[in-house]
Formats: sequence, C-alpha cells, structure tokens
Amino acid sequence: MSLHRVRLPAVSRVSRRAGVALLVLALLATLVPAVAEQNVRPGINDNYRDPDVAEWRGVFERDGREIWDRRDDIVRALALKPGMRVADVGAGTGFFSLMFAREVGPQGRVYAVDIARNFVDAIVERARAEGLDNVTGTVNDQQGAHLPDAAVDLVFVSDTYHHFEYPRAMLDSIHAALAPGGELVVIDFEREPG
Repeated sequence: MSLHRVRLPAVSRVSRRAGVALLVLALLATLVPAVAEQNVRPGINDNYRDPDVAEWRGVFERDGREIWDRRDDIVRALALKPGMRVADVGAGTGFFSLMFAREVGPQGRVYAVDIARNFVDAIVERARAEGLDNVTGTVNDQQGAHLPDAAVDLVFVSDTYHHFEYPRAMLDSIHAALAPGGELVVIDFEREPG
C-alpha cells in the first residue's frame, strides 16, 4: 500500500463547497425512483453488532494487518494539528481514535463513532485509562454518523466505507458534520482475485 493524498471530491476529500454540489446532486437523484439507493449485502455488519472487543483487538491490532502496520504513516499524512476536531467513523477498537486524541491534544476533540456500543464504550474507557479526556463516544446506525452539525474539521473512515449499508445517507450525514473547509478522508481496500 502506498500512502498518498488523492483529491477526489466525491470520495476521498470533500470540501463544504464541493459537498453542497454533491448534496444537490444527491437530492435530485432521490426524485427519480429508479435511482433508489442500493445497500450492500444484507447482514454484512452482523458480526459487529455485539462484538467481543478483546477478540476484535486481536484481529484489528496485529502485526501483518496492513492498516495496523502503516498506522503511524497514516496519522502523519493526516497532518492533524492541536485543537482540531476529528471523527473516526467506524472506529472499531479505537486505535486510530486514541492516536488522533494524542495528536489534537486537550484542546481538540475526537469523536469515536461505531455501530457497536461495545466498541464505543471500550474506546472511551481505554482513552480515560490513558488520560485522554478529549474522546467522545458516539453510537451510530446505518443511516448516519450521529454527529453534531458542522462539528468536525476532519472525518476519517478507514476500512469501513464498504460496510456502509446506505452510503448516500451516511455521506450526507458526514457532510453535515463537517465544518466549513472540513475534509473527508477514506481509506478502503479493493479485493483482488486469488
């Protein structure tokens, strides 16, 4: 995996201005019934509804998992600054949430967002144990991130986009959460045959 910033208005990085245009297009698309949103394979997120956090830490936080091995490079590439407000959507076990909390410092805020309350509670507990009081846990659903409007400077989605059952609704929710000039960063993978 090579790590570089790619500016793709509709996918990787969305400014508020570009987002407004996307929102208008999305609203127009809802007027045509044939363009109704298709969801991913039903049940794709069932394993994450009531997860065993320790078990999933062993899956997500292990050497040999590319995203884990490159976590420091990824955080460095985000160029987070003290005082920033960051949402980690699909936070899982929270290793990125905790790294972000250290980067943005006590004046910043990190929203650890996940569909599994077990994950969210474990992230907040882990943050407190590490003296990080700038992490807020948010349990979301498939339709939205449940973040306050214009509350974040950066939304980070890692290895999660392919789990969005309703991507348009989720992206609309994310767009609403971005402050003016805010950015959306998506890291996801393409399955290769074999």
